[in-house]
Amino acid sequence: MKMRTGTRVAAALAACGALLVPGVALAADPTVQTLPADPTLLTDSYALLSGNLNPNGTDVAYRFDWGRTANYGHTTPVTSAGNGKADVPVDISLDTLKANTTYHYRLVVLNAAGTAWNGADQQFTTTSALGLAFASLKAKVTKAGKAQVKVKSIGPPDEVAAGRLTLKSANKVVGSVHYALAVGKSKTLTVKLNKAGKAALAAGGTLKVAASAATSGVAKAATATLKLEG
Repeated sequence: MKMRTGTRVAAALAACGALLVPGVALAADPTVQTLPADPTLLTDSYALLSGNLNPNGTDVAYRFDWGRTANYGHTTPVTSAGNGKADVPVDISLDTLKANTTYHYRLVVLNAAGTAWNGADQQFTTTSALGLAFASLKAKVTKAGKAQVKVKSIGPPDEVAAGRLTLKSANKVVGSVHYALAVGKSKTLTVKLNKAGKAALAAGGTLKVAASAATSGVAKAATATLKLEG
């Protein structure tokens, strides 16, 4: 897809230094292709935008438009791509993105006269921030006083969430356990309740606790209210 602004022909010829000679064909327009984002490179805050262009003999530059909708709203710096006649692969990194957010982007090629050729719109969604998600809001407690808490590790591919899961009742710790779990994996964590936790559970048969899963290197812990059942 391409979009022209202003009076293109005369300006483009002047920018290229071309002469309008009878019987001589004008140079072909530059071509532009926006490539899909590589999902293996996506994180909660990072993405690599890439594409291909071919100047087709015209002196051109390029940029990427990006944003949360197809209206974009952000642009990367304009960079020269020369005036060759071969395909030129280009890319740029974005590293201030929001987790769990869909973004749109396109590659744009420009000449000195202001004519722009737009690549097709592409989109990607960033991953969750690294951490734990609670797979169930209920946890069975064994006769030995061990709560079985089901969790799943979430975040960028090939990462490992590691930290400590803590259970509190009335703002007091009733049990905790260290965990380490590769992203995408699920596990049942065994949390041994202390005397106060066991007593509170025995008194009511069930016990609501505030669960907090702190992950190393992550500012915000995952939280949930769990129901412990004896």
